[in-house]
Amino acid sequence: MKLYYGALARGIQNGRLHPRIADLLVRSGKKDDAIPEYEKAAHLNPGDTASQTNLAAAYLERARLDDAERVFKWVLTTDPTSAAAYNGMGLIAIQRQDAAQARDHFEKAVELDPDLIEHS
Repeated sequence: MKLYYGALARGIQNGRLHPRIADLLVRSGKKDDAIPEYEKAAHLNPGDTASQTNLAAAYLERARLDDAERVFKWVLTTDPTSAAAYNGMGLIAIQRQDAAQARDHFEKAVELDPDLIEHS
């Protein structure tokens, strides 16, 4: 963290620093602090679908469904093969009590990445 914050303090701005800081914040349990870092990463590098997906997941965890949906849709526009984004859209549909839509999204996610199914 010190290294990344030091780089920012020196005026270095790029799309790689902010998602790394955000990931470290998430790992340390500071999810609310991670959101602005993911947002900065999205602004600096909108094509970074991994960071965008993490941002949407963070929004989803904070019940910011409209924000999560907007970002997941962006990810799917950029990468229509993103199983994680379809999975996220399914979770949003569940929150909105739309079982049919949730099923469609989950089926697409599993079609793209069969490992999303938990084996019991």
